[in-house]
Amino acid sequence: MKIEYFLLKEEETEEFLAFETIHENLELKNFYEKKEKQLLETHLYLLNQTIQPFLEGDILALLRKADLSCLPIVVIDNKICRTGKLLSAEELSNLLEIGITIQKK
Repeated sequence: MKIEYFLLKEEETEEFLAFETIHENLELKNFYEKKEKQLLETHLYLLNQTIQPFLEGDILALLRKADLSCLPIVVIDNKICRTGKLLSAEELSNLLEIGITIQKK
């Protein structure tokens, strides 16, 4: 499975933290690969760091049509599945069929 997040910049939200936790956790990705017999590939693209990923295919077409108001964009297995909002920890958990919890400070 391939999950890509396209954002204007990093966010301080539970939804962003949930994805970032998965994105940076090699042990979790290895567990997913053993359980599902497929790789878990994640990408985080931040417009304030690099523009190149935003200039390709469906992402560029969407940005031309809706402007930056469509950000954030969530792409799963090369298909845009959500715009304007990130997946929640519960949605990511259900998608990956693994438990994900976020501890608040």
